[in-house]
Amino acid sequence: GSSASAGRSSLLAERTSTVQGLSQQSRDARKQLEASMEGNEELKLMMQGLRGQGLNQADRAEEGVEMLVVDLDEKDDETGLPLLYDVPVLTAFFDARPWLQYQRIFQVVSTSWPLILGVASDRFFGRTGVDVQVQRAAQFNTIVT
Repeated sequence: GSSASAGRSSLLAERTSTVQGLSQQSRDARKQLEASMEGNEELKLMMQGLRGQGLNQADRAEEGVEMLVVDLDEKDDETGLPLLYDVPVLTAFFDARPWLQYQRIFQVVSTSWPLILGVASDRFFGRTGVDVQVQRAAQFNTIVT
């Protein structure tokens, strides 16, 4: 009885010590990472972007920003383009207007091509590192915002 109880207590104390040690190592590593980020502005900005800090929450586009959207010059009187997501109605609407689908594909590809070519050239030439990642993150951010 008592030797089994002592063994369990010893094992519990050992595990608690291990968890506390790992927690301390994690805190120390985080402090070290944060300290290294202070000296590297690009890394700091990239991490802020990944965390969603500094996102534009404005209701309107800033001056000089061009919003690329499909412009619908017409409205189908029979089905109309619904305000709610309705797959069958949307399918019927856009199937009857394939040029709108092609227009949107062109907009997405023409906006994304610098990033796509950049990633492809990075792989081809073996470019890696934080500078390349920051450049690609900035390109991606431009596309999605």
